[in-house]
Amino acid sequence: MKIFICLFALILISCNQKVDINNNEIQRKEIILDDTISKTLEEIKLIDLPYNSNTLNYSKKDKNGYFIYDNSFKKQNYSKLSRIIGKYKNNDIEVYIVELKPNGDEHIEPIISLFSYSENKKIDSLIVYETIDWEGSLKKRFVINKDKSIKINEESEGNDETENGMDTLIVSNNVNIYNLSKSGFFTSNKWNGKYYFESKNKDNLKTSFEVSILDLNNITIKYIGDDEPVEVYKNLVAKNISSNKIKIIFNKKYEENGYINIEKADNEYYISGDLIYLINPGNDNLPLKKIN
Repeated sequence: MKIFICLFALILISCNQKVDINNNEIQRKEIILDDTISKTLEEIKLIDLPYNSNTLNYSKKDKNGYFIYDNSFKKQNYSKLSRIIGKYKNNDIEVYIVELKPNGDEHIEPIISLFSYSENKKIDSLIVYETIDWEGSLKKRFVINKDKSIKINEESEGNDETENGMDTLIVSNNVNIYNLSKSGFFTSNKWNGKYYFESKNKDNLKTSFEVSILDLNNITIKYIGDDEPVEVYKNLVAKNISSNKIKIIFNKKYEENGYINIEKADNEYYISGDLIYLINPGNDNLPLKKIN
């Protein structure tokens, strides 16, 4: 009986050691790119630049026009299917090109995002490829140039209702250029410059904004509210609301009045937000002058 107990104990120890060895091997081999992406290092290839999305082939579709996902797309932590096309390096930053299966029905093809990483930690992401056909259309395509700049072409089309209640077709074509900062953030130069807004309320008190954008992670705002002394806010960061609209929070203490939106429509710029609405109730979207 004692011999049996000893043998059983040895088997248990051997099994536990095997499990530990296997777990260590998995941890050594795998790199977690994102909550949705996990892949062994050896399988992620370096991409030669320039890389053009025109080389992608999503012609394998069902009768309803949706791309058919095969088993090369793997289910990850958030139950999304993903497939890594490859990666390239920009100084000390690694950028992964990843295809993702969208959750909704409006996308008929995979979404492609770029993920920037430093020392296996995610820094930023940028959607560079989309195809939407759902009560309108959106077509986003990209080129990663040899100098590592990222050119995104975006075409959209959809119906909107005019003030007279008539439907009108809205067509938009935009080209955006992004670069990767030394800290690993994707930055667009289309917002770079100085902007100015000034207006008076019914009591003839002036409110103004002077906004200087070096990039979306380096913004300075000079704000005058109701003829009060100027307030200066530096090192502000903008959040992309859409491809043509950003949000800048300049003072959290002001709560809902502590932010502004800047929007580009064709070659015109507009400023909006709750604070802008209070200047002229009924209109929270006012012209914004770009100085340079």
